[in-house]
Amino acid sequence: MGALARESTDDGVLSGPEYRELAESAETYRKALVVRLIGEVGLRTGEVTRLRPDDVRSTGDRASGALLDVRAESGERDRIAYVPDDLRRSLDRYVRSNGIDADERVVDVSPRRIQMLVAEVADRAADRTGDDRFAAVAASDLRAYFARTLLVEERVDPRVVLAVGGWESFESFDRLLGEPDESTVAAELSDADVGTGDTAPARASDGASRAEELRERADRLERRVDLGDRVRAVDDAVLSASDRDDLEVGVCERLAEGDEYAGAWIATSDLTDERPTPAAAAGIDRSGVDALIERFDEASAVPPWTEAVRDGAVSVAEIDEGLPAGDADGAASDGEGSVVDADRVGAVTAVPLAHRETTYGVLAVATDRGAPEDWEGEELSALGRRIGHALTAIQRRNLLLSDAAVELEFRCRDEGAVFVDASARLDCTFSLESIAPVSASSLLFHVTVADADPGDVFDLAVEHRGVEEVRLVETHGDGALLEFVVGGDSPLLTLAAHGATITDAVFESGDGDLVAEVAQDADLRAVVDGLRTAFPDTELVGKREVERPVQTVREFREGVEDELTDRQEATLRAAYYAGYFDWPRGSTAEEVADSMDVSSPTLHNHLRKGQRALLDTFFEGSVGGE
Repeated sequence: MGALARESTDDGVLSGPEYRELAESAETYRKALVVRLIGEVGLRTGEVTRLRPDDVRSTGDRASGALLDVRAESGERDRIAYVPDDLRRSLDRYVRSNGIDADERVVDVSPRRIQMLVAEVADRAADRTGDDRFAAVAASDLRAYFARTLLVEERVDPRVVLAVGGWESFESFDRLLGEPDESTVAAELSDADVGTGDTAPARASDGASRAEELRERADRLERRVDLGDRVRAVDDAVLSASDRDDLEVGVCERLAEGDEYAGAWIATSDLTDERPTPAAAAGIDRSGVDALIERFDEASAVPPWTEAVRDGAVSVAEIDEGLPAGDADGAASDGEGSVVDADRVGAVTAVPLAHRETTYGVLAVATDRGAPEDWEGEELSALGRRIGHALTAIQRRNLLLSDAAVELEFRCRDEGAVFVDASARLDCTFSLESIAPVSASSLLFHVTVADADPGDVFDLAVEHRGVEEVRLVETHGDGALLEFVVGGDSPLLTLAAHGATITDAVFESGDGDLVAEVAQDADLRAVVDGLRTAFPDTELVGKREVERPVQTVREFREGVEDELTDRQEATLRAAYYAGYFDWPRGSTAEEVADSMDVSSPTLHNHLRKGQRALLDTFFEGSVGGE
């Protein structure tokens, strides 16, 4: 067990905050999923590699979450594990976004690679926190955290923990959970009420205390369920939004519909004057927001929305703590037409709306109760990230649909960028051929390298932790085509995260020339500042508006016809209508070949060349494959 774990808790296992810090340090969706499958489901590294979507099944009406059939090396079911509901949703999103079939492996790597992914997350946690003890965390520490959380924090029956975690005996827990100290023994057994010496009034008092505790737990559970319903309603608004205005209004309205929040509003990220202008609001109007602002001004307190944008994290301010009563004229609507005095607001929680390096604004929610509990803050933080991701998607869609854009040209000499560094150290040239998304935080690059040996490139690439995978596609002349999966260390990834489309990129002997297009309504300052923040030795060298030619369906078809021979078009048409491209296939290649009275190799030759012509026409003129 790592050094961090030994110093973190009395029983020598990661604490809850430490585990959350570790999980949040995963810079790719896949790494986060791996950490959570071990730390929250209890899977071994080999079991993670054997997980398939159809191994996950509903619990029916018995509970939320899902059951997981854990596979042994033989492929047979070894045991049943439990997947929490939020992790099940994350797993479903990962499967859908990566096009993983029901019988395919979700994380198709070796167990050794799983261990390496955990180590990379641990290293990043150490860098983020400045605490080198994180670097010692391994997959076994995540399994230990899983066991301790169930046994000690959740007080789950040890027999259940033994079964879902796949441990052979209760002695297996001995190395995971240290010996309890005297205070723990006393505290635990005093609550057990062993013996017969209690008096009746003492028992009655204990019973009343227990009843009050149960009522409080029930109230907390009810609030958690209500908030979960509210968050799901907001998610529906996010998914159905057609543009940014629609999204922001929908988010605020859904949050203010229930009893959880008295009002909600969204402001832009430009809060230099600390007086946000709501872009959308519900349950509260401009005067109500102004009244709250005045209370912070009079108390000389930094508003939570300013802290949220500055720190990139949820910020909470309790109004009753040192803030004046404010102007009684400030009011907010409770969503049903009545007016709520702004003085009754007990706390304001501000959530940054961000995706990777881009912060689009801040969501503020007001309550008539105190500060939210930790779990509520975590729910709101995750919601803010989802909204930020949706805003990025809307911005990219606007760019794709627009017939005009703003072209930005950058010069990057930052050694922290993987291609800048490699081109300088090898005195070679990298030319970007294509970009494709792999996950929410990773991109697939196809890059041509000239004047360098691919093996030397591989050796340098592994030094950059943002490079997840690299392979040789083919060699030609004095160069080669390489494939990179990059989750960091690249200005191209940063630009893509800001909603930009990369149209050209060349890295030569330490100089990177990048060209990207953004929508006309994009926040250009946020794009430029975000890139400079990630890679300081970068400058904007050009900006201009460009027309983006719109091609009609007829023009596209004519372009395809110009590229195809008659035989290629006939072969593609026959194969298409025979169901050759369906899954499962309606006809085999041999059947299509027989119907056209050609040999199978001839058919494949026409099909491959025809498909290449189609793809050339579709992807022509766009590195990113618009």
